[in-house]
Amino acid sequence: MPDLARIAKINSMCPITSHQHRMANNREINIVKNLNRKHLIGEESYCAICNNQYNSTLKLGWKCPNYRDTEIIQLTCDQKNTLTDIFNNHPIFFLPELVHEKIFEYASIYYIDTIDNINTSTINHLFKCKLCVKKTLEWINFNCCVKHQLPRPISRIHY
Repeated sequence: MPDLARIAKINSMCPITSHQHRMANNREINIVKNLNRKHLIGEESYCAICNNQYNSTLKLGWKCPNYRDTEIIQLTCDQKNTLTDIFNNHPIFFLPELVHEKIFEYASIYYIDTIDNINTSTINHLFKCKLCVKKTLEWINFNCCVKHQLPRPISRIHY
């Protein structure tokens, strides 16, 4: 089932570079065919933008010095119990109980600095960051279904 919300989110934003909201042209379709990406062409096509399973397995691995996101990953009971034992029983690492909860909160914050898949926070960054926007449009152009009307680089074909 296509993720129409993700497609709508991408279409609603305009990247901070020259672009066109359009489907892929014939030259780009030929490039996609030459890249052997048959899954991007046809009625039953799927890509990282419209397919949730594909997007969840996507690992772009893009690093940008301007990108920072956080995720809260709660500590397990075993982790909390181990830390509590250390804080209560160890002579060097002893801490009062009031400090324990603050440490548990801080330890559950996970800082993300790598862009791996396409979601709301990464879309916002990729379209507004001057370092990422051109790379993103090129990636969209050759890694998304040719039928999607998405922001793409300006076509060089003149009629």
